[in-house]
Amino acid sequence: MAYKPEDKEKIFNEICFRISEGESLREIFEKSKKKEYPDRVTFYDWLRSDEEKHNRYARAMELRALLFVDEILEISDDKSNDTMIIKKGGNEFEVENKEWVNRSRLRVDSRKWIASKLFPKQFGDRVEDKEKETGDNEIIIRIV
Repeated sequence: MAYKPEDKEKIFNEICFRISEGESLREIFEKSKKKEYPDRVTFYDWLRSDEEKHNRYARAMELRALLFVDEILEISDDKSNDTMIIKKGGNEFEVENKEWVNRSRLRVDSRKWIASKLFPKQFGDRVEDKEKETGDNEIIIRIV
């Protein structure tokens, strides 16, 4: 499907906004009921053929990583379901809610991993020599 330039721009802006709000491309394309959205391959073609769009997409991904960092703090600080009350023999006991704690740990670790892979200079574990760093982060998209 051929897109008019203004439609292409509007769609691209919507997709970048949704990415910056935490959605993945897979989610965006699967959840979208809008038939005016392109398929993933077309979207990648847009990125490949337009450096300005590529840079805006990279910025949206960076904003998503920053959102994940904020979510890490929220998840880590949320103690609301860390314990639960169980009844045993007429007595009540407060015990650790291991499922909740483990799920929270997984959510934090997933976000840390994604942020470290998208932006290793900011969120990675390796400490690099600052003199060797040059330029901005670059996201390389490979279509196989």
